[in-house]
Amino acid sequence: MKIVKAKPLYMQVHGALRQEIINGKLNYGERINEVKISQTLEVSRGPVRESISKLEQEGLLVRDEKNVLRVYTPNADDLKNIYECRRALESLAAEKAAESISDQGLADLEQLMVKSSKVLDEKDDLEKSTTQFLELNSEFHHIIIQAGENKRLLDQVAQLKSLTRLYRKFNIHNHERRAVAHSQHYNIFLALKDRDSKKAKELMDEHIQYDMESLLNLFLRIK
Repeated sequence: MKIVKAKPLYMQVHGALRQEIINGKLNYGERINEVKISQTLEVSRGPVRESISKLEQEGLLVRDEKNVLRVYTPNADDLKNIYECRRALESLAAEKAAESISDQGLADLEQLMVKSSKVLDEKDDLEKSTTQFLELNSEFHHIIIQAGENKRLLDQVAQLKSLTRLYRKFNIHNHERRAVAHSQHYNIFLALKDRDSKKAKELMDEHIQYDMESLLNLFLRIK
């Protein structure tokens, strides 16, 4: 017998608000009204206040010069800052993962490569395939970070995760970009499989740099 506990109410509110920010239903710069959110979601203000505090910690909500809480507005400088942090943290994670990743971890990565290869060839539903590819991409990075066995590093990357997903909404259905990312992932996987920590670190650094430059170009073009 297994008892499944429901998520705390504030986490459910947090998930709902987070999704609305990432999907653009809450506009950039929009003022956050705690009372309105409470009424809309039909919950008390306590869980709303807790969820807002967590979203502020994640950087999805920010305070302006008048201390008014608003939805974060993406900008090119912050995108570069976020990805500079990711380069440093995830390159270290790849280096450590090459030394400690389990056989099961490698098997999971290999399975992800197979799945992403199939998604890469999908041409009928670009919206769906793009979403699937990005989810597989996130899982690939998550497995490597976890394999590094450094909780502090894991926590630091987790703080950047929401903002990274927010910027990824500027992604377009670019098959070439996805193909390059897939190829880079495969080379990182091979380095991990060979237990080559130096090469894994270098390849991850190059991969994050490529991701940043691609997203920056897309972001500036759309803006």
